[in-house]
Amino acid sequence: MDGILSRKMANVLWGSKQSYKLGPAAIREVKAIIHSLQTEEWKIFISQMIPRDHHFESFGDASFIGGGAYSASLDYWFRVVWSKHIVAGTKLKPSDASYIHINVLECLVSFLQAVALVVTIESSALSAPIRDLFPNGIPAFPVLRCHTDTTATVSWVHDTWTTSPLAQALVALYGQLLKRSTLVCHTVHIPGDGNVLADWISRPNSLSHERLFLQTSQKYPWMNALRNFQPIDLAVGNTVKGKPIKAATIGNYLRDTATLLENFCGRDPRYTNRSDNELALPLRAVLNECKRHENMPHRVDPYTIEMHTTLVARNTATTAHMDGLHRAMEDWFNLSTYLGFRLREWAQEDDYRRLASGGEIAPNGTKRAFTLDDIRLFDSGTRPVSIAEFIENFDAVARSNVKFSWQKNHDHGEEKLLSSTPRNPSRDALRSLHNIVSRFARIVGLDKTDIPLAVYKGSFGEKFFIHSKVIASTLRTLAKKTYNLTDRDLQRHYKYTSHSLRAGAAVILHAAGINAIQIKFLLRWRSDSFSFTFAMLHTFRSNKTGQLTNMPRLLSLK
Repeated sequence: MDGILSRKMANVLWGSKQSYKLGPAAIREVKAIIHSLQTEEWKIFISQMIPRDHHFESFGDASFIGGGAYSASLDYWFRVVWSKHIVAGTKLKPSDASYIHINVLECLVSFLQAVALVVTIESSALSAPIRDLFPNGIPAFPVLRCHTDTTATVSWVHDTWTTSPLAQALVALYGQLLKRSTLVCHTVHIPGDGNVLADWISRPNSLSHERLFLQTSQKYPWMNALRNFQPIDLAVGNTVKGKPIKAATIGNYLRDTATLLENFCGRDPRYTNRSDNELALPLRAVLNECKRHENMPHRVDPYTIEMHTTLVARNTATTAHMDGLHRAMEDWFNLSTYLGFRLREWAQEDDYRRLASGGEIAPNGTKRAFTLDDIRLFDSGTRPVSIAEFIENFDAVARSNVKFSWQKNHDHGEEKLLSSTPRNPSRDALRSLHNIVSRFARIVGLDKTDIPLAVYKGSFGEKFFIHSKVIASTLRTLAKKTYNLTDRDLQRHYKYTSHSLRAGAAVILHAAGINAIQIKFLLRWRSDSFSFTFAMLHTFRSNKTGQLTNMPRLLSLK
Protein backbone atom coordinates (compact mmCIF):
# COMPACT_ATOMS: atom_id res chain seq x y z
CA MET A 1 0.00 0.00 0.00
CA ASP A 2 2.84 2.40 0.87
CA GLY A 3 4.38 1.80 -2.56
CA ILE A 4 1.07 2.51 -4.34
CA LEU A 5 0.54 5.72 -2.38
CA SER A 6 4.12 6.85 -3.05
CA ARG A 7 3.72 6.31 -6.81
CA LYS A 8 0.38 8.14 -6.77
CA MET A 9 1.92 11.08 -4.91
CA ALA A 10 4.85 11.16 -7.34
CA ASN A 11 2.48 11.26 -10.32
CA VAL A 12 0.54 14.13 -8.77
CA LEU A 13 3.69 16.13 -8.13
CA TRP A 14 5.15 15.36 -11.56
CA GLY A 15 1.97 16.21 -13.47
CA SER A 16 1.21 19.37 -11.55
CA LYS A 17 2.31 22.75 -12.87
CA GLN A 18 2.34 24.24 -9.41
CA SER A 19 5.64 25.59 -8.06
CA TYR A 20 6.98 24.37 -4.75
CA LYS A 21 9.47 26.36 -2.72
CA LEU A 22 12.29 24.28 -1.25
CA GLY A 23 14.18 25.27 1.87
CA PRO A 24 18.00 25.46 2.04
CA ALA A 25 18.29 21.99 3.59
CA ALA A 26 16.17 20.38 0.86
CA ILE A 27 18.12 22.19 -1.87
CA ARG A 28 21.43 20.96 -0.46
CA GLU A 29 20.08 17.41 -0.31
CA VAL A 30 18.81 17.48 -3.90
CA LYS A 31 22.12 18.90 -5.15
CA ALA A 32 24.05 16.19 -3.30
CA ILE A 33 21.87 13.48 -4.87
CA ILE A 34 22.25 14.92 -8.37
CA HIS A 35 26.03 15.25 -7.94
CA SER A 36 26.26 11.65 -6.77
CA LEU A 37 24.21 10.36 -9.71
CA GLN A 38 26.31 12.30 -12.22
CA THR A 39 29.81 11.61 -10.89
CA GLU A 40 29.81 8.31 -8.98
CA GLU A 41 29.69 4.76 -10.24
CA TRP A 42 26.68 2.89 -8.87
CA LYS A 43 27.21 -0.84 -8.59
CA ILE A 44 27.16 -3.69 -6.08
CA PHE A 45 28.92 -7.05 -6.22
CA ILE A 46 27.05 -10.33 -5.87
CA SER A 47 29.25 -11.18 -2.87
CA GLN A 48 27.82 -8.14 -1.12
CA MET A 49 24.22 -9.17 -1.82
CA ILE A 50 24.00 -12.85 -0.87
CA PRO A 51 23.94 -13.84 2.84
CA ARG A 52 27.31 -15.18 4.02
CA ASP A 53 28.87 -16.15 7.34
CA HIS A 54 30.87 -13.40 8.99
CA HIS A 55 34.69 -13.32 8.98
CA PHE A 56 35.01 -10.86 11.86
CA GLU A 57 32.95 -10.01 14.92
CA SER A 58 32.93 -6.93 17.16
CA PHE A 59 30.99 -5.74 20.21
CA GLY A 60 30.32 -2.09 21.00
CA ASP A 61 28.36 0.11 23.36
CA ALA A 62 27.92 3.76 24.31
CA SER A 63 26.95 5.63 27.45
CA PHE A 64 26.49 9.28 28.34
CA ILE A 65 30.18 9.32 29.35
CA GLY A 66 31.92 7.54 26.51
CA GLY A 67 31.84 4.71 24.01
CA GLY A 68 33.97 1.75 23.06
CA ALA A 69 34.22 -1.60 21.36
CA TYR A 70 36.42 -4.66 21.08
CA SER A 71 37.06 -7.41 18.57
CA ALA A 72 39.18 -10.48 19.27
CA SER A 73 39.08 -11.50 15.60
CA LEU A 74 40.25 -8.05 14.42
CA ASP A 75 42.76 -7.79 17.27
CA TYR A 76 41.69 -4.40 18.69
CA TRP A 77 39.75 -2.54 21.31
CA PHE A 78 39.06 1.16 21.68
CA ARG A 79 37.49 3.63 24.06
CA VAL A 80 36.32 7.20 23.39
CA VAL A 81 35.59 9.67 26.18
CA TRP A 82 32.96 12.18 25.05
CA SER A 83 33.83 15.86 25.11
CA LYS A 84 32.14 18.26 27.52
CA HIS A 85 30.12 19.62 24.58
CA ILE A 86 28.65 16.19 23.79
CA VAL A 87 27.96 15.39 27.44
CA ALA A 88 26.16 18.72 27.80
CA GLY A 89 24.09 17.95 24.69
CA THR A 90 22.85 14.68 26.18
CA LYS A 91 21.42 16.56 29.19
CA LEU A 92 19.30 19.00 27.17
CA LYS A 93 15.59 18.68 26.54
CA PRO A 94 14.65 16.68 23.41
CA SER A 95 13.05 19.81 21.99
CA ASP A 96 16.40 21.65 22.06
CA ALA A 97 18.18 21.86 18.69
CA SER A 98 21.49 20.84 20.34
CA TYR A 99 20.03 17.78 22.07
CA ILE A 100 22.02 14.56 21.52
CA HIS A 101 20.18 11.26 21.88
CA ILE A 102 22.03 8.19 23.18
CA ASN A 103 21.11 6.38 19.95
CA VAL A 104 23.32 8.81 18.01
CA LEU A 105 26.29 7.92 20.22
CA GLU A 106 25.54 4.21 19.77
CA CYS A 107 25.52 4.77 16.01
CA LEU A 108 28.88 6.55 16.22
CA VAL A 109 30.43 3.57 18.01
CA SER A 110 29.11 1.21 15.31
CA PHE A 111 30.53 3.51 12.65
CA LEU A 112 33.95 3.41 14.34
CA GLN A 113 33.87 -0.39 14.35
CA ALA A 114 33.39 -0.33 10.58
CA VAL A 115 36.24 2.20 10.33
CA ALA A 116 38.49 -0.19 12.27
CA LEU A 117 37.84 -2.95 9.71
CA VAL A 118 38.47 -0.60 6.77
CA VAL A 119 41.75 0.51 8.35
CA THR A 120 42.72 -3.15 8.78
CA ILE A 121 41.82 -3.95 5.16
CA GLU A 122 43.91 -1.05 3.86
CA SER A 123 46.83 -1.70 6.19
CA SER A 124 50.03 -2.85 4.54
CA ALA A 125 51.04 -4.83 7.63
CA LEU A 126 48.44 -7.04 9.32
CA SER A 127 48.84 -7.98 12.98
CA ALA A 128 49.95 -11.54 13.79
CA PRO A 129 46.52 -12.80 15.01
CA ILE A 130 44.85 -11.68 11.76
CA ARG A 131 47.63 -13.24 9.67
CA ASP A 132 47.09 -16.50 11.56
CA LEU A 133 43.36 -16.44 10.73
CA PHE A 134 43.90 -15.46 7.09
CA PRO A 135 47.42 -16.49 5.96
CA ASN A 136 46.54 -15.61 2.35
CA GLY A 137 45.26 -12.16 3.25
CA ILE A 138 41.89 -10.73 4.22
CA PRO A 139 39.02 -11.93 1.95
CA ALA A 140 38.11 -9.65 -0.95
CA PHE A 141 34.62 -9.11 0.49
CA PRO A 142 35.01 -9.37 4.28
CA VAL A 143 31.87 -9.65 6.40
CA LEU A 144 31.72 -7.90 9.79
CA ARG A 145 29.12 -8.90 12.36
CA CYS A 146 28.73 -5.87 14.61
CA HIS A 147 26.86 -6.29 17.90
CA THR A 148 24.94 -3.44 19.55
CA ASP A 149 22.32 -3.34 22.29
CA THR A 150 20.33 -0.54 20.59
CA THR A 151 17.68 -1.45 18.02
CA ALA A 152 17.76 2.04 16.44
CA THR A 153 21.40 1.53 15.44
CA VAL A 154 20.53 -1.79 13.82
CA SER A 155 17.88 -0.04 11.72
CA TRP A 156 20.01 2.98 10.79
CA VAL A 157 23.03 0.93 9.75
CA HIS A 158 20.97 -1.68 7.90
CA ASP A 159 18.93 0.84 5.90
CA THR A 160 21.62 3.56 5.71
CA TRP A 161 18.79 5.98 6.38
CA THR A 162 17.30 7.85 9.34
CA THR A 163 14.95 10.73 10.07
CA SER A 164 17.14 11.89 12.96
CA PRO A 165 18.78 15.17 11.82
CA LEU A 166 21.85 14.67 14.02
CA ALA A 167 22.36 11.06 12.97
CA GLN A 168 21.96 11.82 9.26
CA ALA A 169 25.53 13.07 9.00
CA LEU A 170 26.82 9.86 10.61
CA VAL A 171 24.72 7.69 8.33
CA ALA A 172 25.99 9.70 5.32
CA LEU A 173 29.57 9.11 6.41
CA TYR A 174 28.80 5.43 6.88
CA GLY A 175 27.43 5.29 3.34
CA GLN A 176 30.63 6.88 2.02
CA LEU A 177 32.65 4.31 3.98
CA LEU A 178 30.73 1.44 2.35
CA LYS A 179 31.40 2.94 -1.08
CA ARG A 180 35.08 3.23 -0.31
CA SER A 181 35.46 -0.39 0.78
CA THR A 182 34.22 -3.85 -0.21
CA LEU A 183 33.23 -4.72 3.35
CA VAL A 184 29.80 -6.04 4.27
CA CYS A 185 28.58 -4.99 7.69
CA HIS A 186 25.75 -6.83 9.47
CA THR A 187 24.68 -5.02 12.64
CA VAL A 188 22.73 -7.23 15.03
CA HIS A 189 21.03 -6.61 18.35
CA ILE A 190 22.43 -8.15 21.52
CA PRO A 191 20.74 -7.92 24.94
CA GLY A 192 22.42 -5.57 27.39
CA ASP A 193 23.29 -8.36 29.82
CA GLY A 194 25.18 -10.10 27.02
CA ASN A 195 27.31 -7.06 26.24
CA VAL A 196 29.01 -6.66 29.61
CA LEU A 197 32.58 -5.95 28.48
CA ALA A 198 31.62 -3.34 25.88
CA ASP A 199 29.33 -1.73 28.45
CA TRP A 200 32.22 -1.52 30.95
CA ILE A 201 34.55 -0.01 28.31
CA SER A 202 31.96 2.66 27.51
CA ARG A 203 31.72 3.89 31.11
CA PRO A 204 35.16 5.38 31.98
CA ASN A 205 35.68 6.86 35.43
CA SER A 206 38.60 9.08 34.43
CA LEU A 207 39.70 11.37 31.59
CA SER A 208 43.27 10.05 31.71
CA HIS A 209 43.96 7.60 28.88
CA GLU A 210 46.91 6.11 30.78
CA ARG A 211 44.77 5.49 33.88
CA LEU A 212 41.97 3.91 31.85
CA PHE A 213 44.46 1.73 29.98
CA LEU A 214 45.88 0.45 33.27
CA GLN A 215 42.40 -0.26 34.63
CA THR A 216 41.56 -2.31 31.55
CA SER A 217 44.84 -4.24 31.82
CA GLN A 218 44.02 -5.17 35.41
CA LYS A 219 40.33 -6.05 34.97
CA TYR A 220 40.68 -7.91 31.67
CA PRO A 221 44.33 -9.07 31.34
CA TRP A 222 43.59 -10.98 28.12
CA MET A 223 42.96 -7.65 26.40
CA ASN A 224 46.64 -6.76 26.81
CA ALA A 225 47.31 -8.85 23.71
CA LEU A 226 44.88 -6.74 21.61
CA ARG A 227 45.87 -3.59 19.78
CA ASN A 228 44.50 -0.44 21.39
CA PHE A 229 42.96 1.48 18.47
CA GLN A 230 42.66 5.17 19.34
CA PRO A 231 40.15 7.24 17.33
CA ILE A 232 41.89 10.34 18.67
CA ASP A 233 45.08 9.58 16.71
CA LEU A 234 44.26 12.21 14.09
CA ALA A 235 44.29 14.89 16.79
CA VAL A 236 47.83 13.97 17.86
CA GLY A 237 49.36 14.14 14.40
CA ASN A 238 48.69 10.55 13.29
CA THR A 239 46.35 8.88 10.84
CA VAL A 240 44.15 6.07 12.12
CA LYS A 241 46.90 3.76 10.91
CA GLY A 242 49.29 5.45 13.31
CA LYS A 243 51.27 7.19 10.57
CA PRO A 244 52.44 10.75 11.36
CA ILE A 245 50.96 13.50 9.22
CA LYS A 246 51.51 17.23 8.98
CA ALA A 247 49.33 19.89 10.57
CA ALA A 248 48.48 21.14 7.07
CA THR A 249 47.09 17.71 6.16
CA ILE A 250 44.97 17.65 9.31
CA GLY A 251 43.66 21.07 8.31
CA ASN A 252 42.70 19.71 4.89
CA TYR A 253 40.87 16.78 6.51
CA LEU A 254 38.95 19.20 8.72
CA ARG A 255 38.04 21.36 5.72
CA ASP A 256 36.76 18.41 3.67
CA THR A 257 34.78 17.03 6.61
CA ALA A 258 33.24 20.45 7.22
CA THR A 259 32.23 20.66 3.55
CA LEU A 260 30.33 17.39 3.88
CA LEU A 261 28.70 18.30 7.20
CA GLU A 262 27.54 21.67 5.86
CA ASN A 263 25.04 19.73 3.75
CA PHE A 264 23.30 18.72 6.95
CA CYS A 265 23.82 21.52 9.46
CA GLY A 266 23.89 24.52 7.11
CA ARG A 267 27.10 26.00 8.53
CA ASP A 268 30.82 25.38 8.82
CA PRO A 269 31.19 23.40 12.08
CA ARG A 270 34.86 24.33 12.43
CA TYR A 271 33.85 27.74 13.80
CA THR A 272 32.08 28.34 17.09
CA ASN A 273 30.01 31.18 15.65
CA ARG A 274 29.17 31.99 12.04
CA SER A 275 30.94 35.36 12.29
CA ASP A 276 34.24 33.95 13.67
CA ASN A 277 37.43 34.40 11.67
CA GLU A 278 39.39 31.79 13.64
CA LEU A 279 38.74 28.08 14.06
CA ALA A 280 37.16 26.90 17.29
CA LEU A 281 39.61 26.84 20.19
CA PRO A 282 39.94 23.00 20.46
CA LEU A 283 40.79 22.76 16.75
CA ARG A 284 43.30 25.61 16.98
CA ALA A 285 44.92 23.91 19.96
CA VAL A 286 45.37 20.67 18.02
CA LEU A 287 46.79 22.34 14.92
CA ASN A 288 49.11 24.62 16.89
CA GLU A 289 50.40 21.71 18.96
CA CYS A 290 51.06 19.63 15.85
CA LYS A 291 52.93 22.56 14.25
CA ARG A 292 54.97 22.99 17.42
CA HIS A 293 55.79 19.28 17.40
CA GLU A 294 56.85 19.42 13.74
CA ASN A 295 59.32 22.23 14.50
CA MET A 296 60.89 20.64 17.60
CA PRO A 297 64.66 20.19 17.39
CA HIS A 298 66.03 16.78 18.49
CA ARG A 299 62.58 15.36 19.20
CA VAL A 300 62.15 11.70 20.06
CA ASP A 301 59.09 9.50 20.35
CA PRO A 302 58.22 8.55 23.93
CA TYR A 303 58.08 5.09 25.46
CA THR A 304 54.43 4.39 26.32
CA ILE A 305 52.36 2.21 28.63
CA GLU A 306 51.08 0.41 25.52
CA MET A 307 54.64 -0.44 24.47
CA HIS A 308 55.41 -1.70 27.96
CA THR A 309 52.29 -3.87 27.90
CA THR A 310 53.52 -5.35 24.60
CA LEU A 311 56.91 -6.11 26.16
CA VAL A 312 55.35 -7.81 29.20
CA ALA A 313 53.02 -9.87 27.00
CA ARG A 314 55.91 -10.89 24.73
CA ASN A 315 58.06 -12.02 27.64
CA THR A 316 55.16 -13.96 29.13
CA ALA A 317 54.23 -15.65 25.85
CA THR A 318 57.82 -16.68 25.03
CA THR A 319 58.76 -17.54 28.64
CA ALA A 320 61.83 -15.33 28.27
CA HIS A 321 64.74 -16.23 30.57
CA MET A 322 64.89 -14.10 33.72
CA ASP A 323 68.55 -13.22 33.03
CA GLY A 324 68.05 -12.52 29.33
CA LEU A 325 67.96 -9.14 27.63
CA HIS A 326 64.19 -8.79 27.28
CA ARG A 327 63.43 -9.58 30.92
CA ALA A 328 66.12 -7.12 31.95
CA MET A 329 64.65 -4.51 29.61
CA GLU A 330 61.17 -5.06 31.08
CA ASP A 331 62.42 -4.26 34.60
CA TRP A 332 64.59 -1.29 33.67
CA PHE A 333 62.04 0.22 31.26
CA ASN A 334 59.35 -0.02 33.93
CA LEU A 335 61.59 1.60 36.53
CA SER A 336 62.45 4.36 34.07
CA THR A 337 58.77 5.25 33.59
CA TYR A 338 58.86 6.38 37.23
CA LEU A 339 62.36 7.86 37.49
CA GLY A 340 63.02 9.11 33.93
CA PHE A 341 66.57 7.78 33.53
CA ARG A 342 69.17 9.41 31.35
CA LEU A 343 71.10 6.74 29.45
CA ARG A 344 74.34 6.82 31.43
CA GLU A 345 72.54 6.90 34.78
CA TRP A 346 71.61 3.22 34.34
CA ALA A 347 73.09 1.80 31.12
CA GLN A 348 76.27 2.15 29.06
CA GLU A 349 77.38 3.58 25.76
CA ASP A 350 78.17 0.88 23.20
CA ASP A 351 81.93 1.07 23.88
CA TYR A 352 81.32 -0.21 27.42
CA ARG A 353 78.90 -3.05 26.60
CA ARG A 354 81.29 -5.82 27.76
CA LEU A 355 81.12 -6.64 31.46
CA ALA A 356 84.90 -6.76 31.57
CA SER A 357 84.99 -2.99 30.91
CA GLY A 358 83.67 -2.38 34.43
CA GLY A 359 81.39 0.39 33.21
CA GLU A 360 82.00 4.07 32.50
CA ILE A 361 83.47 6.24 35.25
CA ALA A 362 82.00 9.71 35.88
CA PRO A 363 84.13 12.89 36.22
CA ASN A 364 83.57 12.84 39.99
CA GLY A 365 85.21 9.42 40.25
CA THR A 366 82.03 7.37 40.78
CA LYS A 367 80.46 5.00 38.31
CA ARG A 368 77.99 6.85 36.10
CA ALA A 369 75.38 4.09 36.26
CA PHE A 370 73.65 2.69 39.36
CA THR A 371 75.51 0.18 41.52
CA LEU A 372 74.50 -1.75 44.64
CA ASP A 373 75.92 1.10 46.72
CA ASP A 374 73.20 3.38 45.31
CA ILE A 375 70.34 1.24 46.67
CA ARG A 376 69.05 1.57 50.25
CA LEU A 377 66.16 -0.57 51.46
CA PHE A 378 63.78 -0.21 54.43
CA ASP A 379 60.93 -2.19 55.95
CA SER A 380 57.58 -0.71 57.01
CA GLY A 381 59.16 0.49 60.25
CA THR A 382 62.04 2.24 58.42
CA ARG A 383 64.53 -0.44 59.58
CA PRO A 384 67.32 -0.96 57.03
CA VAL A 385 67.06 -4.19 55.04
CA SER A 386 70.04 -5.80 53.30
CA ILE A 387 70.11 -6.57 49.57
CA ALA A 388 70.47 -10.29 50.35
CA GLU A 389 67.39 -10.23 52.60
CA PHE A 390 65.45 -8.36 49.91
CA ILE A 391 66.36 -11.01 47.32
CA GLU A 392 65.27 -13.76 49.69
CA ASN A 393 62.03 -12.09 50.79
CA PHE A 394 60.44 -9.40 48.59
CA ASP A 395 57.82 -8.58 51.23
CA ALA A 396 60.53 -7.60 53.72
CA VAL A 397 60.95 -4.22 51.97
CA ALA A 398 58.34 -1.44 52.03
CA ARG A 399 60.35 1.25 50.26
CA SER A 400 63.70 1.96 48.65
CA ASN A 401 65.93 4.99 48.25
CA VAL A 402 67.69 5.19 44.88
CA LYS A 403 70.71 7.49 44.72
CA PHE A 404 71.89 9.26 41.56
CA SER A 405 75.63 9.40 42.31
CA TRP A 406 76.26 11.37 39.14
CA GLN A 407 73.84 13.52 37.16
CA LYS A 408 74.09 15.67 34.07
CA ASN A 409 72.54 18.57 36.00
CA HIS A 410 75.33 18.24 38.63
CA ASP A 411 72.91 17.47 41.48
CA HIS A 412 75.11 14.52 42.40
CA GLY A 413 73.92 12.33 45.23
CA GLU A 414 70.20 13.15 44.90
CA GLU A 415 67.93 10.35 46.10
CA LYS A 416 64.43 9.30 45.10
CA LEU A 417 62.04 7.17 47.15
CA LEU A 418 60.19 4.22 45.62
CA SER A 419 57.33 2.27 47.16
CA SER A 420 55.36 -0.74 45.98
CA THR A 421 52.19 -0.68 43.83
CA PRO A 422 50.66 -4.11 44.57
CA ARG A 423 47.45 -3.39 42.64
CA ASN A 424 49.37 -3.53 39.37
CA PRO A 425 52.20 -6.11 39.61
CA SER A 426 53.45 -5.63 36.05
CA ARG A 427 54.03 -1.93 36.83
CA ASP A 428 55.32 -2.36 40.38
CA ALA A 429 58.55 -0.34 40.61
CA LEU A 430 59.76 -2.15 43.74
CA ARG A 431 59.15 -5.53 42.09
CA SER A 432 61.26 -4.42 39.12
CA LEU A 433 64.03 -3.35 41.49
CA HIS A 434 63.85 -6.77 43.17
CA ASN A 435 64.25 -8.48 39.78
CA ILE A 436 67.19 -6.22 38.91
CA VAL A 437 69.24 -6.90 42.05
CA SER A 438 68.36 -10.63 41.94
CA ARG A 439 69.58 -10.82 38.33
CA PHE A 440 72.76 -8.97 39.26
CA ALA A 441 73.40 -11.38 42.13
CA ARG A 442 73.12 -14.39 39.79
CA ILE A 443 75.25 -12.93 36.99
CA VAL A 444 77.86 -10.88 38.85
CA GLY A 445 77.55 -11.46 42.61
CA LEU A 446 76.63 -9.28 45.59
CA ASP A 447 80.28 -8.72 46.49
CA LYS A 448 80.79 -6.57 43.34
CA THR A 449 79.31 -3.38 44.76
CA ASP A 450 81.06 -1.08 42.28
CA ILE A 451 79.79 -2.76 39.10
CA PRO A 452 76.75 -1.17 37.34
CA LEU A 453 73.51 -3.05 37.91
CA ALA A 454 72.09 -3.14 34.36
CA VAL A 455 73.45 -6.53 33.24
CA TYR A 456 72.11 -9.47 31.25
CA LYS A 457 73.20 -12.76 29.71
CA GLY A 458 73.45 -13.30 25.98
CA SER A 459 72.16 -16.30 24.04
CA PHE A 460 75.36 -18.27 24.69
CA GLY A 461 75.80 -17.27 28.32
CA GLU A 462 78.10 -14.30 27.69
CA LYS A 463 77.71 -11.36 30.10
CA PHE A 464 76.92 -7.81 28.97
CA PHE A 465 75.91 -4.42 30.25
CA ILE A 466 72.69 -3.06 28.74
CA HIS A 467 73.87 -0.48 26.18
CA SER A 468 72.44 2.15 23.87
CA LYS A 469 72.32 0.00 20.71
CA VAL A 470 70.18 -2.79 22.21
CA ILE A 471 67.96 -0.20 23.94
CA ALA A 472 67.16 1.57 20.67
CA SER A 473 66.67 -1.75 18.86
CA THR A 474 64.27 -3.03 21.53
CA LEU A 475 62.26 0.21 21.47
CA ARG A 476 61.88 0.09 17.69
CA THR A 477 60.76 -3.54 17.84
CA LEU A 478 58.17 -2.71 20.50
CA ALA A 479 56.89 0.27 18.49
CA LYS A 480 56.48 -1.92 15.38
CA LYS A 481 54.53 -4.53 17.31
CA THR A 482 52.43 -2.09 19.34
CA TYR A 483 51.50 0.33 16.58
CA ASN A 484 51.63 -2.07 13.61
CA LEU A 485 54.44 -0.16 11.89
CA THR A 486 56.76 -1.19 9.09
CA ASP A 487 60.53 -0.68 8.94
CA ARG A 488 59.92 2.10 6.44
CA ASP A 489 57.49 3.81 8.84
CA LEU A 490 60.10 3.76 11.58
CA GLN A 491 62.85 5.06 9.34
CA ARG A 492 60.82 7.91 7.87
CA HIS A 493 58.59 9.06 10.70
CA TYR A 494 59.77 7.86 14.09
CA LYS A 495 62.81 8.22 16.29
CA TYR A 496 63.30 5.89 19.24
CA THR A 497 66.47 6.22 21.30
CA SER A 498 67.44 5.67 24.93
CA HIS A 499 66.09 9.19 25.58
CA SER A 500 62.61 7.89 24.64
CA LEU A 501 62.45 6.40 28.15
CA ARG A 502 62.98 9.78 29.78
CA ALA A 503 60.50 11.46 27.45
CA GLY A 504 58.04 8.64 28.10
CA ALA A 505 58.26 9.15 31.86
CA ALA A 506 57.32 12.81 31.40
CA VAL A 507 54.41 11.84 29.11
CA ILE A 508 53.07 9.29 31.62
CA LEU A 509 53.33 11.72 34.54
CA HIS A 510 51.58 14.41 32.52
CA ALA A 511 48.80 11.97 31.60
CA ALA A 512 48.37 11.12 35.29
CA GLY A 513 47.64 14.75 36.11
CA ILE A 514 51.10 15.96 37.19
CA ASN A 515 51.84 19.56 36.23
CA ALA A 516 55.04 20.86 34.62
CA ILE A 517 56.63 22.03 37.89
CA GLN A 518 56.10 18.64 39.51
CA ILE A 519 57.45 16.81 36.45
CA LYS A 520 60.62 18.92 36.59
CA PHE A 521 61.02 18.06 40.26
CA LEU A 522 60.30 14.32 39.97
CA LEU A 523 62.40 13.73 36.84
CA ARG A 524 65.27 16.01 37.91
CA TRP A 525 65.06 18.65 35.17
CA ARG A 526 66.44 22.11 35.78
CA SER A 527 64.95 23.73 32.68
CA ASP A 528 61.66 23.46 30.82
CA SER A 529 63.34 21.65 27.92
CA PHE A 530 61.42 18.45 28.65
CA SER A 531 58.23 20.05 27.28
CA PHE A 532 59.87 20.38 23.86
CA THR A 533 60.99 16.76 23.50
CA PHE A 534 57.61 15.23 22.83
CA ALA A 535 54.08 16.13 21.78
CA MET A 536 52.03 16.81 24.89
CA LEU A 537 48.89 16.05 22.88
CA HIS A 538 49.73 12.37 23.26
CA THR A 539 48.32 12.76 26.76
CA PHE A 540 44.85 14.28 26.82
CA ARG A 541 44.08 14.19 30.51
CA SER A 542 41.97 15.53 33.34
CA ASN A 543 43.01 18.82 34.94
CA LYS A 544 42.75 17.16 38.33
CA THR A 545 45.92 15.99 40.02
CA GLY A 546 46.55 13.37 42.64
CA GLN A 547 45.18 10.49 40.57
CA LEU A 548 48.31 8.34 40.79
CA THR A 549 46.76 5.30 42.42
CA ASN A 550 48.86 2.95 40.30
CA MET A 551 52.15 4.78 40.74
CA PRO A 552 54.71 4.53 43.56
CA ARG A 553 55.59 7.43 45.80
CA LEU A 554 58.34 9.52 44.24
CA LEU A 555 60.08 11.92 46.59
CA SER A 556 63.38 13.75 46.58
CA LEU A 557 65.38 13.01 49.71
CA LYS A 558 68.31 15.30 49.21
